[in-house]
Amino acid sequence: MEWWGWIIFGLVLLGAELLVGTFYLLFVGLAALVVALISGLGLVESPALQALLFLFFASVLVLVLRRPLLGRVRIQDDKRDLDSLVGEIAIAQDPLLPGAVGRVEMRGTGWSAKNVGPDLVTPGQRCRVERTDGLMLLVRGEGG
Repeated sequence: MEWWGWIIFGLVLLGAELLVGTFYLLFVGLAALVVALISGLGLVESPALQALLFLFFASVLVLVLRRPLLGRVRIQDDKRDLDSLVGEIAIAQDPLLPGAVGRVEMRGTGWSAKNVGPDLVTPGQRCRVERTDGLMLLVRGEGG
């Protein structure tokens, strides 16, 4: 393949990475650009050797750089959003016996909720979010 073919291939892969966002295509695209540079300098002209270099660089880049880059770029489990729900008021949609799981509505959205209080929560009753467990709200019924 000509050097400019590797550049086009690399740029297409980098563009696809923007759509997919898995950080695999990024390194495969970079490997194609490295092969384009090596090929453009005339260091390797054999298409078979270019393909082997491409596979080598793609593998090395993915294996060596992907995990550290993910650690720096990905937002770690940011629990502030769910923790901000603590203290909010939800409206029970289902009857919730103590320890039972059902549905509540809060902020216009339905949520799974577990009654952590000692009393029955009836449909339409207000309940307060005490904490979260993943996407489950742990609630306690408020009076009447």
